[in-house]
Amino acid sequence: MEYRRAREEDLDRLIEIHMAAYPDDRNGEARKQNFINSSLGTLDDLIVATAPGSKAPSAIVAHAFLFRFKSSFGGVPVKMGGIASVAVAPEARGRGVGSALMQHLHVLSDARGDALTMLYAFRQGFYARLGYATTSP
Repeated sequence: MEYRRAREEDLDRLIEIHMAAYPDDRNGEARKQNFINSSLGTLDDLIVATAPGSKAPSAIVAHAFLFRFKSSFGGVPVKMGGIASVAVAPEARGRGVGSALMQHLHVLSDARGDALTMLYAFRQGFYARLGYATTSP
């Protein structure tokens, strides 16, 4: 796998993958706006996984957001990574793509000095295998 930040020319492929992973009533335009300017970040926060050696948007096999957050622990501000919208193209599922993307997101989060990552999970079971657990306030 190769990883990079998403670009506007990737949007059609990103929406295709997202709609397959998260079937709901939102149309492509609503999802496009979420990728470009969600309440948590922008397209620059979206990381894509591609087949090695290919730069074409059609080579994208997965995507996930890695947002920049801060929280307070004992009154001390702490940098955090927020992982959301992890999605793998149907034809790439079951081959470790999602796990590899999550590992890459953790490397990026660690490199920028995040103390921890928080996950907005759609399906809990997959993430439990990666060490995530549910929390409450």
